Amino acid sequence: MSALVALTTAARLTSDRNSWPLWLSEFKAQALIRGSWKHVNPSGPTAPHVPSTEPTLPPSINELLEIENKILRSEWEDDVSEQKPKNPKVARFADIKEEHTYRLREYQVQHAQWSSENVKYQALFDWVRLTVDLALIEPHRERLIVEDKWTLQNLVRALQLKYAPTEEATKEYIRNEYRRVLELPTRPGAVAPLVWLNDWFQALSRAQVRGLVEITEGFTAKKEFLQVVFLKLAPEWGRNQLQKATEADAMREPTRSLEEYGRILEAHLQAGASAPTKAISEAYSSVYATLGGRSDGTAPHLHRCPCFEDLTARHQWQPSQCSKLEVALTGKSTNPVEPPLSAEQLDAIRQRLSGSEFKRLRFVLEKKGWKCALASAPTSSGLSYIVPAAQERYKATGLGQTATGDWVV
Repeated sequence: MSALVALTTAARLTSDRNSWPLWLSEFKAQALIRGSWKHVNPSGPTAPHVPSTEPTLPPSINELLEIENKILRSEWEDDVSEQKPKNPKVARFADIKEEHTYRLREYQVQHAQWSSENVKYQALFDWVRLTVDLALIEPHRERLIVEDKWTLQNLVRALQLKYAPTEEATKEYIRNEYRRVLELPTRPGAVAPLVWLNDWFQALSRAQVRGLVEITEGFTAKKEFLQVVFLKLAPEWGRNQLQKATEADAMREPTRSLEEYGRILEAHLQAGASAPTKAISEAYSSVYATLGGRSDGTAPHLHRCPCFEDLTARHQWQPSQCSKLEVALTGKSTNPVEPPLSAEQLDAIRQRLSGSEFKRLRFVLEKKGWKCALASAPTSSGLSYIVPAAQERYKATGLGQTATGDWVV
């Protein structure tokens, strides 16, 4: 296998016509990297099979001497002067040395160029064999060999004729793929947000190549993207950017491009927990389903926390590092919560913490020194966080205090 074989084999051509655009794009990229596109461009002028264009060897010394002797004899025979020698002159090495040296050097240069092109051409052939099902190649190879038209360019032309969708079908496929990215359902732990964002960039790039302005330009396209970010990825950042874009559109003012929004979001996601607001860090708790097998990165381990009203929600950091929970229990936090939580929200967090599913967490928090101002007197059981309303709920379900005042769970 050539050392220049494919940089990637992610793009595969199958009998599914939808696989053609991505495969051809990757094929062109591989050819351009090697400088071989002029030899294989299916839409370009017909090019020869590079292995068949190997330069021929230059004449040997004996062959050059023979050629020179023929020239000397011809000149002797044409000579009608009185000084004509009795016999034609015999060529010597000195007579052909300069020409021999020139032709040899010319051949060496040409052969080096051809050898370099041939290695790259053969590597591209290897890449095609790796990325195209053999069953798709065989029928065309047999026919092209019989017709003496076997070249990589003609093979790709045959595959294009057989499997390439129409331009309109390609555009529709790209539209659907982009829509799939935006509308992917979520489930905890599926895919890291940055991996999803990478898929979104790829889908956007394909739309840009095809000139699908309804996807790549205009306020509607930006609004759809920002709404997805707001609802599924980075709520605070998404809400803020969506509001600014809406106001700018209403005032007929320019806004950032869709790609610029993506780059800024990428920077926030990469910043992670060090982002300006906790909402950006919470982006890591949102996850996405896969797109065509390409989004295969998994999100970090996620944790349940009483700060969420929906107990199926998760965030990346430990609950013992949650600013909202810290404020609810201690009244302050090293990382300010924006916007500030209301008294009702703080009470709801404490109520959720009193649930049996957070029994272990209560011990961890008590050991850390996070005491709830509204709780009953501290006890060794770790249920010092149970507020009076929660105590009543526990009593109603048959739970109560022991003789020492501890709550039984």
